Amino acid sequence: AQQQSQFSENMASSAGTTCLRVLTVAFSIIVIVTGLILLIFAGCALVVVSQASAKDRSQVYGIGVGLLITGLALSILGFLGCCGALKRNANALTIFAVVVGLLLVATITIAGLSLAVKSDLPGAIEMWMQDEVEKAKNNETNTMDAIQEMLQCCGVYGPDDYDPHPIPASCGTAIEGCLGKFEETVMQVWKGLCIMAIVGALLQLTAVIASSWLCMR
Repeated sequence: AQQQSQFSENMASSAGTTCLRVLTVAFSIIVIVTGLILLIFAGCALVVVSQASAKDRSQVYGIGVGLLITGLALSILGFLGCCGALKRNANALTIFAVVVGLLLVATITIAGLSLAVKSDLPGAIEMWMQDEVEKAKNNETNTMDAIQEMLQCCGVYGPDDYDPHPIPASCGTAIEGCLGKFEETVMQVWKGLCIMAIVGALLQLTAVIASSWLCMR
């Protein structure tokens, strides 16, 4: 009876370890796929650099390089997690757990800061759009053209924002300002990012627990 009980305990422990390995590998694959997607976007951004205007080139190039570095880092992190779980490499799992733990802390911090500044977003958006309209009057940027075409609106509060300059062709026949529509779009994106942050934090927490447990086995 004692041997049977010990055998059952060993089977349960083995099944639990296998489950944790699967969870770690699954999370690592998600990280690798995310890294590869970022690398693709980085390649696209770097290709666009050659077609961008001189004033936008440095900004697009910076975004491309940032995506490239992030994509490579995530791909390497996912590779460490997969190798550590499949090969039972304690060093790889330790590095994986520490880095994912740091990412978890960063995710929680960013989410907290986002919640803290939520009430300031409408005012910041309004000031930014007013600044962009002034730049558009001097042909310094095409940002408002893109917003107006996408949201079928004109100016911050309406076409009168462009007086005494001509109303941009991107306004079309729109008489409604872009502020309300743009704020709504930004808030929808913000809510989506918050949901993604919560899901990501839960996945990261699961990965930290699983990989840490595997390190101790």
